[in-house]
Amino acid sequence: MIKQKVQETARKTATIESDFVQEKEMSVLSEKIISKGKFYFKKEKRLRWEYTAPFPYMIIINNDQMYVKDDNTENRVNMQTNKVFRDINNIILGAVQGTLLSDQKNFQSAFSDSRTYYVVKIVPQSAKIKESLNEIILYFNKNDYSVERLLMREASGDYTRIDFKEKKSINRSAMKSSLFLSLVLLLALWGCSPIDKSTLINTGKGTVPQKAWESPFMGMFEKSLFRTTMDIREFHLTGYTIIKKSGDTSYRIVFANDIGMTIFDVEFLHKKFISHYIFAPCRKRHC
Repeated sequence: MIKQKVQETARKTATIESDFVQEKEMSVLSEKIISKGKFYFKKEKRLRWEYTAPFPYMIIINNDQMYVKDDNTENRVNMQTNKVFRDINNIILGAVQGTLLSDQKNFQSAFSDSRTYYVVKIVPQSAKIKESLNEIILYFNKNDYSVERLLMREASGDYTRIDFKEKKSINRSAMKSSLFLSLVLLLALWGCSPIDKSTLINTGKGTVPQKAWESPFMGMFEKSLFRTTMDIREFHLTGYTIIKKSGDTSYRIVFANDIGMTIFDVEFLHKKFISHYIFAPCRKRHC
C-alpha cells in the first residue's frame, strides 16, 4: 500500500521546489554541522542544491553532468566517467523519485509506520554500495506521500540527514530550465556579493579579509571548519574540512564532500599517522 502510493506520487511529480536543512554528524565532533539552502528537482534527472549556510555554493546536476559553483569558480564533473558521483547521485535521485523502492537488485526495503511518517529503511545489497553506505532511511509525509527526510548512514559510522521543508510542486513549464544550466551564466550575480567591511584592514595596497592573515593553529585553537576544494589525480572534489586538535601535538582532519559523505578521516600525531576511515572508492583509486 505505502509502496504503491509513494510510486504513484513519484510518477505524478514533475517538479519540486523546497527549502532544506542538512545535518552532518561526525564521530570526531560533538557538534553537528548544519547546512541550509534551497533545493530544486525537475524530471527526469535535474537537481539543484543551492547552499546558503554555512558556506554559499551551488551543485547542479543535469543528466550526466554535474557543476559545482564555489566563489568565482565553476567545476564540471562527467558522472559517466566518475563512479563515485554517479552512484551517490543515483541514490539521491532514487530517494526523491521513490524509485529506490523498486530497485530490488541493489536495495532491500522494509516499511514501517510511525506516528508522524511512513518510514522506509533501505539496505544496500550491492557489495560496491555497501562499502560506502550501511543504510538509507526515507521518511514520507502521511498526507501526500512525498519525501520529508532522507537519512544516509555511512560505513564510517557518520550520517547525513536532509530535511525538506516548505515543499512546492509547481507546473513543469513554470520551473525555468536555466536553473539547471552551467553556472558560468550566473557568475556575475554570484561574483558581486558584498564583503562585510568590518572584517577588512588597510594594508596600503587595497584591502584583504583580516581572517586571511590569521593562522587557525595559533593561540587556543581547538577546531575549525573550512570550505575545501581538492584535486586527486584527474578528479576535482569539493566539500568541507574539519581540523580538530586531538592532543598536544596531534590533529584530526576530516574531509566530507558537498552532500556530507565522509571521504577521509585521518589523524597526525608526533612521528605517526593514523587512517581512521577512507571512502572505499578512494581506497581503490576510483575517487
